[in-house]
Amino acid sequence: MSSKLEVKVEIRCPVCSKKGEIWVEKNFILESKRGVSAINVSQDLVCEHSFVAYIDKNLDVRDCFICDFKVQIPEIGFKEVKIDEEIDKDLDLDIIKLNIVPSLMINIISCIIFNKNIVLLSDQEFLNVQFKKFFRYIIGDTFNTELLIIKRADYKNDKKKYKDYIVFEGLKIIQDKTKFINHRKLKIESTIAQKFYSEIDPYTSLIIIKNEIQKVYKLAEQIIEFNDSLEENQDFTTKKIFDHFFSIYKVKFPSDYLQFIIEIAETYFNAELKRPSATADFFGFM
Repeated sequence: MSSKLEVKVEIRCPVCSKKGEIWVEKNFILESKRGVSAINVSQDLVCEHSFVAYIDKNLDVRDCFICDFKVQIPEIGFKEVKIDEEIDKDLDLDIIKLNIVPSLMINIISCIIFNKNIVLLSDQEFLNVQFKKFFRYIIGDTFNTELLIIKRADYKNDKKKYKDYIVFEGLKIIQDKTKFINHRKLKIESTIAQKFYSEIDPYTSLIIIKNEIQKVYKLAEQIIEFNDSLEENQDFTTKKIFDHFFSIYKVKFPSDYLQFIIEIAETYFNAELKRPSATADFFGFM
């Protein structure tokens, strides 16, 4: 039996959707200064998967996040941001991780990378300041996607101004007219977010997510440079860029990650790659 200080919370696995119940310490949840607590759900407690549940003071499950690195991101030799780089000391990474839950972070990363302007609704001024510092830092001088953090009332009073934006409020997608968000396709973005949330040291996690965003930006630039270097009678193929990157970094790029970078080049940078038909490209890569 559980102690008097424990309460039972119903939870659903984010992978297999199996429902189960876990016992959590009530005082731990209620006394959380951040308003949301991260609870590790171990393998076989609900199902065969392990994941993290985010539970608020009302004992409602705000989000569940699977910690499973299924997609490999290549480690390559870019000059990475270092831990001792100047970071705003007022930036509280605990607040960021507990108020921007993984599902929202994954969506925002995807919008940033694929040039979808974003509105994030929040009525808490202190949080808004933290959010702005965080995103300004991790994006740096890479992607120029517009990310606005505004109060809900301001959005409601002038919705037409934001008609071309994807609008988020917590876990809710308030507006996505083009149906851009498709969680089945966000594998790379999910892996980047996983690396951020699974790192215990807050500032190391900050450097990790900044580096990964910087990496995809620079690789997309290099794809465009490679494409522009091809002769008129040469096609840009996945096999050629695979070999090109291997010659530079001595690392084999997983095909799904490579396709992700190619898509960024074509979508964010509007690059017209000299690509053959999809069938020819596929067989050329085999």
